[in-house]
Amino acid sequence: MKQVLLISDTHRDDDTFAEIVRCYPDAKLMIHAGDSCYQKDDEHLKNMLVVKGNHDFADFSEYIISPPFFICHGHTFHVYAGFNQMIAKAKQHDCSIIIHGHTHIAYDQVHEGIRIINPGSVLINRGSYGYGTYAIMDLESQEVRFYHHMTHEDVTHEVLEDGCKTLASFRKLLQEIK
Repeated sequence: MKQVLLISDTHRDDDTFAEIVRCYPDAKLMIHAGDSCYQKDDEHLKNMLVVKGNHDFADFSEYIISPPFFICHGHTFHVYAGFNQMIAKAKQHDCSIIIHGHTHIAYDQVHEGIRIINPGSVLINRGSYGYGTYAIMDLESQEVRFYHHMTHEDVTHEVLEDGCKTLASFRKLLQEIK
């Protein structure tokens, strides 16, 4: 199995971040979707594709094109308002999978033929389940599983169901505020 580690919004939680990476020494690819809060040369980010989050001050890229992946944090694409801007950019670069962070909500959805995955946050998830998450994607089957940030137990079913509801609630609230 060719694994891709998907992680985001670690916000300098050094121990948790390092432990998660240690659990996947054979990962073919590691993606950090922003808000690591590290400098570019930090040891925690070694061998990772990393984008700039709204809490990052290092000179990371706003987004990375690595087909089939379009990787961004999401804040500059106004992800709370919807996926349209990210989808347009992904399509422009012939990418079929978007990996992003920012919302601290774990989800795996398809919109306009583009798969959108947010691994959640290892620090503070905004779902009702009360723990952090990260994800592993099998490159061959393209299956994505979500894991508890400390126990490393598979929590896919629980977080995906909650994530869809939480994201819809955030978007409804934003519409009401406007």
